[in-house]
Amino acid sequence: MVKGIAMYGSYVAYEPVRQRYWKRRRDGIKQRYWKKTKRMKKVVKMGRYEFHGTGKDLMRAVIEAKRRIPRGHVEVPAAEFLEAPEKYGDEGHWIKTEVVS
Repeated sequence: MVKGIAMYGSYVAYEPVRQRYWKRRRDGIKQRYWKKTKRMKKVVKMGRYEFHGTGKDLMRAVIEAKRRIPRGHVEVPAAEFLEAPEKYGDEGHWIKTEVVS
């Protein structure tokens, strides 16, 4: 029997700081550009995993997902997530999580 479970919450992530600069084009117009810098800032983001599959796979997927933060909203079969969890999330820690079945 196929079951479903969702895990969501907030986590800490690091993202690059963008710097604005102005450049004069050949036709004389000043134009604004954005540059991605090496500096990183700490932000709090929200993420969500949605798994579906058998009960044993769901339990294992939730345990593995506690160690990984999602890349946005991720909806995936639990067996597929267990094969390659690095494809769906990055290493990190959750601030607050909630598991809903």
